[in-house]
Amino acid sequence: MARLSYGERKQRKKEKKKAREERQKTRLSNMLLTEADIKDMTLQQKIWIYARTFLLAGCPFLLFMVMPAICIAVGRVLLYATVYKNQAESVSDALNFYTFCGICLTLYILYRVAKKRDSSIWKETGLDVRNIDFRLLGGLFGFGFLFSVFVSSLLTMIPDSWMTGYDEIADAVYAGYDTLFSIICVSFLSPFAEEIVFRGYMMKRLLPLFKEKKTLWIVSAVFALCHLSPAWIVYGLFLGLVMGVVVLKHGNLAYSLAVHIGFNLFSVLNFIIMKFPSVSDKIYGSKPLILLYGLLAGGAAYLLFRIYTKRYPGNFDKTNLSKEN
Repeated sequence: MARLSYGERKQRKKEKKKAREERQKTRLSNMLLTEADIKDMTLQQKIWIYARTFLLAGCPFLLFMVMPAICIAVGRVLLYATVYKNQAESVSDALNFYTFCGICLTLYILYRVAKKRDSSIWKETGLDVRNIDFRLLGGLFGFGFLFSVFVSSLLTMIPDSWMTGYDEIADAVYAGYDTLFSIICVSFLSPFAEEIVFRGYMMKRLLPLFKEKKTLWIVSAVFALCHLSPAWIVYGLFLGLVMGVVVLKHGNLAYSLAVHIGFNLFSVLNFIIMKFPSVSDKIYGSKPLILLYGLLAGGAAYLLFRIYTKRYPGNFDKTNLSKEN
């Protein structure tokens, strides 16, 4: 057998690489079947298809949940070798930094996997920044912010004995010495990653097999349950449904991201205000005053919601969400 020349070997490598990229590009689309595709399948085949679809939809979510834990574990090992022996600090002081690293690694891995499929994370999740209605974007951001003020004021009215678990989780978000990383995560990075994972990958991969409303409830329920505290789960479910409806109506993740950032931004603003007791005492002087803030914000959020539903009536646009940008 004659040996191939350098040029022939190089050409063969190019052909193999091109063939591999084509297989990777079509593999995912072939695995995501519709209801019509499985109509005549056996029960066993249908169970397999449903399980495979949920696995594909849940892979980015599992990555999002696991990567921060891996970063914490690695940090614990490194700190034990360098710091623990001197008893100078504990790994919990840097949890926000490890969370930041975990989210960044999650997004990087999703970016690389999409690139291997000759695609992009933006195409695969439906995030299009080229054709944005900034008036709509601002209105949705305002709704998220005002709704957050409304929810926070209502939570203040609940007896402290009922809110122990909620308060502990809320305090842990900004605990430690790496507060800057916490602010970055809460205000932008976490909303961005969560929209990519939930309203992006999970929703788009479930839509071919399920109807819009069923997909909306599945994704919103998973999103809510990730928030641990019962109070967070309740309003997380509502917020997840709102953001899901926005994505299904407009087919663009940018709009649900605006709602999410607006909601989280009030938490950051409230944290900064509480750092200055003289200011916070004037703003949050009494519970009736806080309730008044909440009622005003809730009324304004409802008004924005009514304007939105009147301006954008109609059903969900499943085809718009499913197409690549």
